[in-house]
Amino acid sequence: MSRSTQFIGLTNEAAEYVKNLKELPSDTFTHGMFDEKIELRKWEIPKEFMSSERPNACIREVVQASPWSSGPMIFTCLTLHFGNCIPEHNGMNILQWVDDPRVKGEVDQENGKFWV
Repeated sequence: MSRSTQFIGLTNEAAEYVKNLKELPSDTFTHGMFDEKIELRKWEIPKEFMSSERPNACIREVVQASPWSSGPMIFTCLTLHFGNCIPEHNGMNILQWVDDPRVKGEVDQENGKFWV
């Protein structure tokens, strides 16, 4: 088997959460095993979280885990940024992957579980 970066991305639940949100221009990325850039996405915050006190709030895709299986497997989750949405500032992670030793075949995208 050849070695390669496996970008797994978001759980199905997280992808469903952002699918109707306005996507914003990305300003962050991660790297694969051959130093290839992998863009991480960003969205407007949902209307229920918008307020005049947080005009620059957003949701970001961030790397949650990157275990090795013939190369890095990159699992991402969502982070709520209520402040100025500067990438270096930590937000609140939501809709994350769950480490579950009962998973067969390393990834259960539908249920948001993995075991590598």
